[in-house]
Amino acid sequence: MTIDQVLDLEQFSILRKTKQDVLLEQLNKLHKHHMESSKEYSRIVKKIFGIRESYSSIDDLPFIPVSAFKNYKLKSIKDENIFKVLTSSGTTGQSVSKVYLDKETAKLQTKSLSKIISHVIGTSRLPMLIIDSKSVLSNRESFSARGAGILGLSVFGKDHTYVLNENFELDESKLINFLEKYS
Repeated sequence: MTIDQVLDLEQFSILRKTKQDVLLEQLNKLHKHHMESSKEYSRIVKKIFGIRESYSSIDDLPFIPVSAFKNYKLKSIKDENIFKVLTSSGTTGQSVSKVYLDKETAKLQTKSLSKIISHVIGTSRLPMLIIDSKSVLSNRESFSARGAGILGLSVFGKDHTYVLNENFELDESKLINFLEKYS
């Protein structure tokens, strides 16, 4: 089953065993892609897990420690194909994790999120109260995970209202106006 076929399925419609089989198949394909396309990933996996083409169980798949995304430029795309870079929200002085996306991966993430959210809330766009500052979206090429989450979910809302100011303090008047307007 291809990724597009999976995304075309009705959400939560396949049996657990089938879901595990499809997930394992896709993760094996993804593992192979990363082994072929990322020297860093390949080196880490070979050193920790040895060399294997595929795995017969999800539990056997190699995992990469989160710290590797902070310490190495783990990517399976060429620099010229980087569309967006997602970063973790590291505290002051800490390195941040970076996830490099190409256009196709960003498109698949958007489509996946859309399928999941529309299944839960329907297709009507609702007023959206965002407990954050709009400044989190200031750099459109490099987002924090928080900013990416807000941007990804914002397509499902309307009248986006950010209730924190630039100093991340509550703007009570915006909150009260939103609540009165959409009681």
